[in-house]
Amino acid sequence: MRIRSSILGDWGTARRARYAVGSVVSATPDTITFRADRDSITTAILPIRRITKLEIARGTHDNKRNGAWVGSLAGFIAGATIAGLWHASCGDCPDGAYRERSLSAGGFLGALVGAPIGAWMGRRPVDTWVEIKIPKR
Repeated sequence: MRIRSSILGDWGTARRARYAVGSVVSATPDTITFRADRDSITTAILPIRRITKLEIARGTHDNKRNGAWVGSLAGFIAGATIAGLWHASCGDCPDGAYRERSLSAGGFLGALVGAPIGAWMGRRPVDTWVEIKIPKR
């Protein structure tokens, strides 16, 4: 079972809290024996009273949908900006509806290019963390 916990620092303040990610080796009502992900040998005994937040990994998910939205928004802004700059550099171009259409078309094409790029960037699976309530003692 993989867990992620926030542990109070040496002075017992939340400002000095740090996160640790690893696996539970054993647990008692007062302590959790913990092995960090990067260390396969050393275990740490964590008193429950020093743990401020405890989360457990419940599978994985990807961020393709969010990446596609961010990519399409960034592509829309970039495409409209490029179309606007191109239109501004054209001295003979008529104004009005033509300019609005070129900005819209540039934004639309930018969004079409940005969405798959954003989805590709969000393809890597990440852990889904669920918080566990720690009873106060």
